[in-house]
This record gives sequence, C-alpha cells and structure tokens, in this order.
Amino acid sequence: MTVIGMSGVAGNIGSEITPEVALSIGRAIGSRYDDVVVSRDADDCGMMIVNAIAAGLSSMGSNVADIGICPLPTSVRSFSKGACGISVTAPMGSSDYRWIRFTNNDGSSFSPSQIDEIRSAIGSNSVPYVKHNSVGPVSKENIPLDAHAEDIINSVGNLDCPAIIDCASDSTSLVTPLIFAEMGAEVTAMNSVIGKGLTGRYAGRSNLRDMIKHVRSEPGSIGITHNSSGSVVSVIDESGRPLSGGLLMTLLASYLKIRSVAVSMNTTMAIDEIVGKVIRTNTGDDHLADAMRSNDISFGGEPSGTFIFGNASFCPDGIYAAVLAAKIASGGSLRQAVDEIPNYPSGNMDVKFTGDREDIIKRLSERMTSADCDALITADGWRAELSDGWYYIRMSNFENKIRIMAEARDKVYMNCLLDIAEDLVSSCIR
Repeated sequence: MTVIGMSGVAGNIGSEITPEVALSIGRAIGSRYDDVVVSRDADDCGMMIVNAIAAGLSSMGSNVADIGICPLPTSVRSFSKGACGISVTAPMGSSDYRWIRFTNNDGSSFSPSQIDEIRSAIGSNSVPYVKHNSVGPVSKENIPLDAHAEDIINSVGNLDCPAIIDCASDSTSLVTPLIFAEMGAEVTAMNSVIGKGLTGRYAGRSNLRDMIKHVRSEPGSIGITHNSSGSVVSVIDESGRPLSGGLLMTLLASYLKIRSVAVSMNTTMAIDEIVGKVIRTNTGDDHLADAMRSNDISFGGEPSGTFIFGNASFCPDGIYAAVLAAKIASGGSLRQAVDEIPNYPSGNMDVKFTGDREDIIKRLSERMTSADCDALITADGWRAELSDGWYYIRMSNFENKIRIMAEARDKVYMNCLLDIAEDLVSSCIR
C-alpha cells in the first residue's frame, strides 16, 4: 500500500488495495471524522472498495453518506461543515490501479499532518470498535447535481454553443451533459451510458481521435472530454484542434482576468504574460490548493488539464473548466480566442538512469545551482528560466527516469534548450 502525498492511498487491486486494506482505511478515517461522504467511479471494483470503507467507517460510529457513482468535484457539494470525503477512482486511466482520495470539506486534499494521522491509524491494531448500539448508519444519498449546477450557473450564466461531450461511460455522464443542457447549450453526448467499457479512461490526447472527427463533422461545435472522476478536462476547438492544458489554462486566466495564479512548475511561460503574479508549485492539486489558500488566489491549474476555482471549491473541477471554455465559445469563437493568446513551442523527453537515485539528485542539484540562467526555481525539480525560454528537469516519482521539458519563443531555441538540459542530465548519471 502506498500513501501518496496529501491525496490518499493508491495501489493495485487485489494485491495492494484489498477489502481488508479498505476496511482499515475506513476505520482510520472513522476514528477521526463523525461524518463522511463516500463516492466512486463506475468501475465494478470501486463498489467493492467503497463497501469495505463504509463498513470500517460504520464500525467506528461514523455517519456514512454513500452517494454512489459521482464525479469528484460534484461530490464535495455533499460535505457538511466538519465532514470529509473518500472517493475511489482510477488515476491516469489505469485499469488495475485505484486511488482512494481523502478530501476536506473545502474540496482540498488532506494536509501532510492529516495524512500522517491516517497512516498511523491504518497501521495500528489498538483502535477499538464501537459497541453495537453506537455503530454508525450508512445511508444511500443522491448525488448533489443541483448544488454543483447552481454554483456554475450563478457564476457563468447561459451558454449558446453546440458542444460534443465525451464522458468515457463514467461518472460525468450523470452531470456534465445535464449542466450544459440546463445552461442552454446544444449537447451531443458521446459515451454517456455508465459502464460501457471505457471507464477509467484518461482525458489525454491519445484518447481524442474520435472526438476530433466528431467535432470536424459538426461545424461550429467544440469538444469536451473528461477522465473518470471529472477532475480533468480536455477541450477541442471548432477546428478540431486539441488545446494543451497549458494553453487552456492561459485562455481561462485571460478570460477570467486573473491577477494572480498558482501553477505547477511545468506550466507555460505564456501565463506570465497574462497574469501579474505567478506562483509555481510542486506537481499535484494538493500543492496548488495549499498555495492558493496561503496567497489568497482564486485560480490554479496544471498542464495535465487540472483546474481549481477557489471561489467555489479547492477541488479540481474539470466540469467547471469545460463550462468556461463553452462560455468563451458562446461569445464568438473558441478558436479565435485561443489564437489571440501567446502559444510557444515546447518539447519533452525522458532520460533513464540506473545509478543511485539520491546520489543523482545531489549531483543534479549541484549542477543546477551553477546553471547559466536568469532565474532558477526549485519547488519541484529545477526550472531554469532565460529571457526567451526555459527548461525544466524533474525526477520521476515512480520510475528510474528524469523528465526534461523546454519551451521557447521559437522552435530552434526550444530544441537548443532541450539539448542543454539533456547534456546536463547525462553528465550527472554517468
């Protein structure tokens, strides 16, 4: 079993994530929270995990509200003050890997201190069960669709554009098409029947081929694609062009007239030209939310397609982001709006290594400290910034690989920066 940052527990079904593990997680959370909302994606194994978690919570006296299949950003609308949430979903589209996320009532992931408490409780056999007359109730509740829709509609208003929405036969099938239709959009729903074999699919570019064809066959339409939990979104403009997460982030920041933003280290430099204050954080929505709270920032995001709207919740909300993209399209043309914001060439590569991980990190740190650049950001890896571009070096969390990214105002210089970074990394792993 692996506790990942502030987010929760992840592992392979049947070996690392078992009913026994889920039961112990429920007991650990139940020993600290009286009211807990549980939800899941549409995959069958999610029900097994949620049922075991609910049993653990109930055995500790917690009141359990099971809202069933529900997108993550919708689920947080069920949380009362002092409650928390547990959601079960597939990270990055894995079929046999499951993520059990712990969420505070403001939508943010658990803090490091909360995770430490839960980790200790999971490993302890000394937490007693409550007596039979104190066992907590488990109630089946409806998903809070109306509350989520009201938040978005009150903030965004009406829509006036055709939208093709691919829900991957998962939880957003219950929410996104209905919200779009209620706001006035002309909706074509794809893969919107729960459990038709696409559950767990990630909303990445490799899964956009069919959507691009549909958008190009329906003049004037935009495309929306979700991951299983609705925390991530991909958007395709009217020409059938997929928008990168960084491009969409810059577009949303421009449309919302954001003055300050929290972003991950690998975010485009175009955001700096749109927003006055940019805070770069470690990768992960937990770090984004923490930076947003600490600096009173209302918008944050990552190139992965993760966006947080702090005025509504600190939970990543791909549904909210999708509606905003449609609102921009309703004002004329999403394609035109995208063409009016900065967009620079970028590239990436992975370098494998076989040496000692900590030794390589030490050598990279020493080399990067003396790197020839205008500024060096070290929140999560090393980002070397220059006047016309940047390169970024980061150790993979789970593989023996070093990630390299670069961006520049022209492609030739971008490739040059990639070469510089690759040479630097190679010198540290020999």
